[in-house]
Amino acid sequence: MPCPSLAADRPTLSLSAGGSQRLFLSAGTGYAGAIYLIVGSASGTSPGTPIGDLVLPLNTPDPWFGFTLAYPNTPLLPLSLGFLDASATLRTAFTLPPASPAILAGFTFHHAFVVVEGSSVTYASAAVPVTFTP
Repeated sequence: MPCPSLAADRPTLSLSAGGSQRLFLSAGTGYAGAIYLIVGSASGTSPGTPIGDLVLPLNTPDPWFGFTLAYPNTPLLPLSLGFLDASATLRTAFTLPPASPAILAGFTFHHAFVVVEGSSVTYASAAVPVTFTP
């Protein structure tokens, strides 16, 4: 079974202009029907967060992780929680509104996803970054 992957179409977003980073999730058809969850971190990827025998490549807890975990499927990160379809792929986006706080300039958020089967997290993807520019 192939490992899950998450890819992004751009590494930066402008705080003043806003915009979207498209995210492409692929879990492999062996995970069709499983639950997926995309979460984020504003505090990096190393050492990551252990989940059973896996390591989610996001440092937690931090405010962005807490928000993405507590409030999935928001306009900022729609389709961040759901069931994988027969192809076990998904396209969504992290969307930054225009005129976002300038204090975020230079910050990098990372996003990754997990696959949940039954009551266990069975896979975690690599993380993809997005850095905020003025």
